[in-house]
Amino acid sequence: MSPIFSIIVPVFNVEDYLEEAINSLLEQTYNDFEIILVNDGSTDLSGEICKIYARDNNKVLLIEQENKGVSEARNIGTKYASGQFIYYFDSDDILDENSLSYWYYIFKNTNADVVLFEGEPFGVNCKNLNYRRSKGHYNKILKSNEFIYDSKVDSTYTPQPCLFVVKACIAKKNIFYPKIIHEDQLYYAKLLLRDPVNIYVSPGAFFKRRVRAGSIMTTIKSDKNFLGYERVLREILLDDKILNNKKAVHLIINDLIRQICNIAIEVDGGILSLNKRISLFNIFWMVFKSKRLSKTCFLCVFPELKRFR
Repeated sequence: MSPIFSIIVPVFNVEDYLEEAINSLLEQTYNDFEIILVNDGSTDLSGEICKIYARDNNKVLLIEQENKGVSEARNIGTKYASGQFIYYFDSDDILDENSLSYWYYIFKNTNADVVLFEGEPFGVNCKNLNYRRSKGHYNKILKSNEFIYDSKVDSTYTPQPCLFVVKACIAKKNIFYPKIIHEDQLYYAKLLLRDPVNIYVSPGAFFKRRVRAGSIMTTIKSDKNFLGYERVLREILLDDKILNNKKAVHLIINDLIRQICNIAIEVDGGILSLNKRISLFNIFWMVFKSKRLSKTCFLCVFPELKRFR
């Protein structure tokens, strides 16, 4: 019999944190779930730890692949998921023991397609991180496109997949873009804007995010960040179904342009390379052709001008 929840966990070189993360899943008060561990070519003891859990617990399925990145790991996990609802969990974090029980109650008693919730960071240099939702959205069913617009306006836009759980029939229609970072930004827009769904916003901070040295959040910005955000913006501009949500997309495009230009200046030290200038101009041209030009878009032509920020 298929489980209610499938929890998909990409694993790569997290031997110091993996057991605590998996144990937080196995200790859930609601027990109708499966855990899909995707070992993404780990070179430390993470793979062996995964094998032990898969051997000793029938709730745990292990998939092993060569290193392809977190997007491909999530995608293969989604392919094998058999639950009614899918949750993407990071292999160095912690989940509150009552999470699945609460999510099941919401799905059973409302018409929600996606349940969103809050998170709490812990670890190094995490004081400025915020995984809070707007209090005005708490305990409400909202249309996802309206929610995206509101969360952009009130600066509570949090696209990380560890902060929501979604019906499998919806999750399986979407994939994470491979081989880039900031893939969450694109996935979130596709999930909630291509075909707007019903979302429920919980005030509960079920997810505990570990902030550690060497993670994407604490690593110095590089060309990978620039290329990741650039790809996200290009894919959004090429997706007519996303672009139909004019109010929300306008704010998303402007924020992505700011991110791209700020990273370009940070990485290149204030004097942009020719390749980055060409990339930024191409983005400007794509926005122009999509008829979504705004003052912020001129940053792509003049990224050093703060008055457009």
